[in-house]
Amino acid sequence: MRTRFDPLLRLRERTEEEAKLAVASELRGAEAVRARIAAFLEAEARPPGDAAAAFWELHGAERLRHRATLERLEVELAAAEARVEGARATLAAAHRAAESLRRAVESRHAAALMEAARRERKAQDELAALRFSFLRR
Repeated sequence: MRTRFDPLLRLRERTEEEAKLAVASELRGAEAVRARIAAFLEAEARPPGDAAAAFWELHGAERLRHRATLERLEVELAAAEARVEGARATLAAAHRAAESLRRAVESRHAAALMEAARRERKAQDELAALRFSFLRR
């Protein structure tokens, strides 16, 4: 049974699905940043080994660059996590809107079914009354 809310319900459900896809995309992005940080930390953990003092000096400069890169990655991770939270908030709002409309549509469907049952009972009562009056003659 269709109601006038059905097109709006489809639109809200589509918005909810898009919000779910956005959350999944943002989660994948945050996970990619976490993987890059883990790979970066793993690569940084390996010391240069036994080498000349000049190599250790280069290694110290490289560690400074690594620290700056790590800080940049951490900022990127914080931004990605903020985007995930924003996408989750959008999903929650879309879900609430769709769910409230689903409840409205369900109540309209239930009311329409009750009205159809009432009309059917009324028609049956009228037929029974006509049959009773016809049989009494």
